[in-house]
Amino acid sequence: MNGDPYKNLTKCPSCGGVGAFYQSTGKTAGLKLTPKDPSYASVNGFKVDKETLALLIDEAEAKGADLAVEFLTKYSRLNAVSVYLDSFVKGIETWTRSTSLLHTNFNQCVTSTGRLSSSNPNFQNQPKKGFPIRKCVVSRFQGGSITEADFVALEWRCAGELSRDQQIIADIENKKDIHSQTATIIHRCKPEEVSKDLRASVKRWTFSPSTVVLVPVLNLISKPILRPFSKSILAWPGTIKN
Repeated sequence: MNGDPYKNLTKCPSCGGVGAFYQSTGKTAGLKLTPKDPSYASVNGFKVDKETLALLIDEAEAKGADLAVEFLTKYSRLNAVSVYLDSFVKGIETWTRSTSLLHTNFNQCVTSTGRLSSSNPNFQNQPKKGFPIRKCVVSRFQGGSITEADFVALEWRCAGELSRDQQIIADIENKKDIHSQTATIIHRCKPEEVSKDLRASVKRWTFSPSTVVLVPVLNLISKPILRPFSKSILAWPGTIKN
């Protein structure tokens, strides 16, 4: 309702018509953010996944909407807490065997990128900070330890090897931090302003050309950012040609 009176006024039987009408203040309630395209929306309104929230926060910051930034940041944190409680705390309680061993499932054909995923519980994506989930996992062997290893931009490197793209090969030889480069493009910031969290948040966009999910990923990026990002992809012509 916008506060306009009804066409046919009726009297309240309790007060005999003595009451109050809403009057428009000319102000709009809410965060005053508009979906840029259908990729931002779901059947219930805005999507609330991590990537969309990050883009909305960027948009709110650009508009100077401090209230929207505060709300979206807290909502994003609430999502992280909810995932932690549901996926890890409840997941460990549910899937730990009577022997105190936990065997997570690794799935080969679930993600759109072709990467392995983990379920029951999702131990592949344990939070690295803020939640002490890793402290409860110990080696099953007496005096043993758990080692963590990770590849650096594996898909991007494989794309360069298979396509023999000269720019990717040169970037690898020069030890270029490709994720930081992507972050400067997506978030329109300087290399020295790229934080560890900001770098981690753009990895899926770096890998887009090599995982055949370029179109849906680009749909998540607002149009002012899309143009320079597209140019960065075109810097690797070998990956597109092949």
